[in-house]
Formats: sequence, structure tokens, C-alpha cells
Amino acid sequence: TNSFVCVIENKVDAVESPHQLGTYETVVTREFSGCKKMFVFLTKEGSSASRPGWISFDYGAIAEIIETVCNERKSSLTDDIYIAIRHYVDLVRRHI
Repeated sequence: TNSFVCVIENKVDAVESPHQLGTYETVVTREFSGCKKMFVFLTKEGSSASRPGWISFDYGAIAEIIETVCNERKSSLTDDIYIAIRHYVDLVRRHI
């Protein structure tokens, strides 16, 4: 009902291939023509994407956002979900 799609290109210890993001845009535009679209380029350092319109994010920012949402919504999460999210945040901070 929201007609929204978020595309995340996740780069860990890899570089962007030529035309990679443009290809993703073409496919997503075709497959989700009636949707609002957000394109995210996720890297360790928040490197810039080669294409305009892609939002650059680093793992530190993602970990912070996830942690904040998790803590704010803790009362509505099961213990297992809360622990899984906390472990993911810890893993990102420790290894990425």
C-alpha cells in the first residue's frame, strides 16, 4: 500500500562494477514502475556511488540507526528478536 521500494547495494571489501548501479536502476524502474524508489550505496566508509541519486551510507550509521530503533521499540519486540538485532549491531561494529 505504500508503493515504496528500497534498493541497497552492499559493498564489503569489493568495488563497484562498471554500470552496476545503472543496471539496478533500470531493472527496479521496470519491475516497480509505480513505486517511489530509494537507492542506497552501503560501504564501510560511506563511499560515494558513481551514480547521482544514490544515498551513501556507512555501516556505523546503519548500526546506530538500527540500535536506536531497536531500543525505542524494545517493548514491542520479543526477547529473541531484540537479542538478534543487538548481536547484528555488535557484529557490524566489531567486524565491519
